[in-house]
Amino acid sequence: MNSEELKHILKTGEEQFDSLAWEKMSRKLDILMPVKKVSFFSPKNLILSGAAAVAIVAGIYVSINNTQSKKELISSDNTDKTSSIKKENENQVISEKSTESSNSSQNISEEKLNLSRSEDLKNQDGFSSDTKNTLLPGLPIYANENQDKKQAENKQIIIENQEKYVLPNVQKFYCQNEEITLKNDNSSSSLDIFDDTDNMEVSILPNQSKTFKLKKACKYNFRHPKFDGGHSNFSFVHAFEIISAKTVDFSFENELIYEKGLPYINLSAKDFTSNSSWKANKGLIVDQTENTKLRVLNKGKYDVSLNFVDENSCKSTKTETISIEEEYNLMAPSGFRPLDLDARTNRFIPFALTKRNVQFEMIIVDPQTSRIVFKSNSAENAWDGIDMNSGELVFVNKLFIWKVILKNPEPKEKSEYTGTIVRL
Repeated sequence: MNSEELKHILKTGEEQFDSLAWEKMSRKLDILMPVKKVSFFSPKNLILSGAAAVAIVAGIYVSINNTQSKKELISSDNTDKTSSIKKENENQVISEKSTESSNSSQNISEEKLNLSRSEDLKNQDGFSSDTKNTLLPGLPIYANENQDKKQAENKQIIIENQEKYVLPNVQKFYCQNEEITLKNDNSSSSLDIFDDTDNMEVSILPNQSKTFKLKKACKYNFRHPKFDGGHSNFSFVHAFEIISAKTVDFSFENELIYEKGLPYINLSAKDFTSNSSWKANKGLIVDQTENTKLRVLNKGKYDVSLNFVDENSCKSTKTETISIEEEYNLMAPSGFRPLDLDARTNRFIPFALTKRNVQFEMIIVDPQTSRIVFKSNSAENAWDGIDMNSGELVFVNKLFIWKVILKNPEPKEKSEYTGTIVRL
């Protein structure tokens, strides 16, 4: 009997104890493992020793089986836990899908509610029933009329066959004659703009942009395609409105007036308000009032405008051109008579210097000799015709050159004036 047969017998317990068999096995053990014979190794002691060996072998076997059973139990437990986790994940996925389905149903309900509200708004705005059925929920109706006019809205139309027609971003309204640039983002259909009498004003090709002006003040609509029973038709939706500011008007006196030695043109506006303003390409507007003046120091053409800006930032303008034929030259006379009794004509001084509060220096020059014959820095000290070099009265009909240098000229005014004077 080998060790495997012994292990099998101990495991199955098939064999019953047999003293003859045991003695046979004991002799074999003695051959394999010889021991010294001692007196205490009696047959009884050998039986007890064999029983102890059998018990030890059985204990080792039981320990091995217990270890293997524990491993199998742990493996089984892990399998159960893995199965449980998979089931929990599957339940969570099912729960999330259920939640998404619920949210989707809620979104569909909200879209239907928004569509219903949009249709109510469109009914109030006078849109056709065909147009209402093609709009996205809540678009493109301007629900808040108090919104700033520059706020843009993205508007889209969904055709019944699920094709999409995109409208450009637009403002609620534009001002008359304002330039507008729109882009057609559709790849196959034109973007058409019609006035309120169904006349097409602008057409923009697919994937193109266009800049234009609309001079007619009215409401404009976008025309978009729709499909009805397989036949291509069109519907209209409100686009924007062109509005105009009130007209402005003014008048002017085509004659120079002088105030304190300076030349002006009188201007008078109609219905001038805080939103009105004057403007000129040259010269000087005295003040921003209904009745004002334009100061004109040079001859030429003056473009004068009256502007008005309403609460919608829309502008109205009127422009008039005023022609000035004379160059301002300090209102100096061309001749004088030193021997006259009239003080207004027997002395020379540019008349504006007697009216203006200005500091100046004036000289009189003999063009033949280039000598200065007179100088002054006061309006009260006018030239009486006496040459300061000789102390004698200058000759009759003799021409002299005068020059005035202003030390504190008016804004946009030149600082030097020149002219000629003749003794009469």
